[in-house]
Amino acid sequence: MGSFIRYILGGLVGIWLLLVILAPITEFGKILIFKMVSKAELNRVIEYVYFLISFLVPWWIVVTNCCVCFAQKGILTPKELIRKLIFMVIVWIAISVFYTYFTKNDIGDIPSNCPPDYPYSEPKLRLACIMRTANYVIMWTYTSLLIIFLISVLSGVLPQEEDMKKKGKDFNIKTVVEGV
Repeated sequence: MGSFIRYILGGLVGIWLLLVILAPITEFGKILIFKMVSKAELNRVIEYVYFLISFLVPWWIVVTNCCVCFAQKGILTPKELIRKLIFMVIVWIAISVFYTYFTKNDIGDIPSNCPPDYPYSEPKLRLACIMRTANYVIMWTYTSLLIIFLISVLSGVLPQEEDMKKKGKDFNIKTVVEGV
């Protein structure tokens, strides 16, 4: 059963990695579309900062952690993973809340479900609405997956460091999936 849960967690990591790619793409698309729509207000500072954060931070995390996790002699311990996850969860919740707060009115009172029968003042305004909604969905799914990862690690889904040391194994992707 523990191995099955770890495989599910691995699938969620795959989804999270896909979101790492999609987040900056949708943000960039949103910036481009909002520049074309005269009725959309683009908070340039917030949008550009979020774009840079959504592009640079996740890739830095993926590159630094994957290099450690895939190494035969991994130096990433479960305690270090928990510390990093706690930091990431706090940071991404803060980013998500601030970004949502400062961009919630960027296309006025158009509903977030972007209904096709809404009287849009310009045809591209609906596309801007769809990009905004997609951006929010990706950002909050990304944040929610981080919370799920943290909860699963704290609940002991991953093998414990002490058990791995007793069996002479390192904390890496192979040993995590196989179990101790």
